[in-house]
Amino acid sequence: SAVVSAAGCALALEGVQIQAWPQIILEDFLPRLQQYLLHRPAARRPAADDVSRQCQRFAQPWRSQGMTAKQIADPEQRDRHYKSLGAGWDSISSVYISYEALRLANGDWEKLVHYAGAHGGDSDSTLAIAGAWFGAAYGLERTPKKQWAAVEKFAEMCEMSAALEQIRVHLHGGVAPAAVSAPLSHAGKAALVTAGGAPLQITPAGDGRLAAAAGPAEARLKEPSGCVGAALVLSAVGDSIGFRGSEWEFCEHGKKIEAAMERLGGALALVPSRETGWPVSDDTVQHLATLQAFIDARRGLPTSPHDDTAMNLLMERMAFHHVESW
Repeated sequence: SAVVSAAGCALALEGVQIQAWPQIILEDFLPRLQQYLLHRPAARRPAADDVSRQCQRFAQPWRSQGMTAKQIADPEQRDRHYKSLGAGWDSISSVYISYEALRLANGDWEKLVHYAGAHGGDSDSTLAIAGAWFGAAYGLERTPKKQWAAVEKFAEMCEMSAALEQIRVHLHGGVAPAAVSAPLSHAGKAALVTAGGAPLQITPAGDGRLAAAAGPAEARLKEPSGCVGAALVLSAVGDSIGFRGSEWEFCEHGKKIEAAMERLGGALALVPSRETGWPVSDDTVQHLATLQAFIDARRGLPTSPHDDTAMNLLMERMAFHHVESW
């Protein structure tokens, strides 16, 4: 699910039509993933039969016709269909439910909140994934600013998005980002990355925050950088709404969630933040910890399944940030 979630963001950022994703995932990404797993070093390689079986299971819903716009708009039909897939509680159903919601929302954020967030399953995961894809595809313009500007960890995501955007430019042949000079074991040292002309300090602090290395507070980024930043922020917004302090994540009926939304003024009136009782869940915490590891290791990301040195460095940093984030 992590690979396909990332693939969806990549496809959205490249402007690939959402309706074309299933074919690309089935004919390109899934075979690549299968080959990657089968060519990993022996100590990390899963059994070939297990890989084949899991890939076949994963592909099944992507080959289906899916729901219609009328069906997904009905919370009871939506619940029945999602539960038949797994309700988002597993890696197979979570990304496919997110895709169905994104496809049928057709660029409408309010519909996406209902389709991916109001169902009797793992609603914070599905709305977090769908929110990331929506942000990558459409940016923030279609979402009320009040709904994303106060979300928990917003400042961190703004600065992190600048570093991620720079990595993306570099991977597309742009100027290389600054080298990481501090080994992970020296937790007090910081690695520097230049983003938007201002040096940012990537600190191995417990919450994975990026802080401005110098300059007045007003010089700090106040909005996320491009569609990469929009994907980060709307993923957190989706997570916060779908989670609802665990109340909606564990609600078994989408109709009850929709009724609660209406009592609060509708999907677009929700203003998630820790102060208003809408914190992010562990989904966002782990998401940001993973991305922080990529930022730390940006000059030496693995280029093949056999790149053990780079993979070990990335895994070391990822483990560090995941442990520290808790």
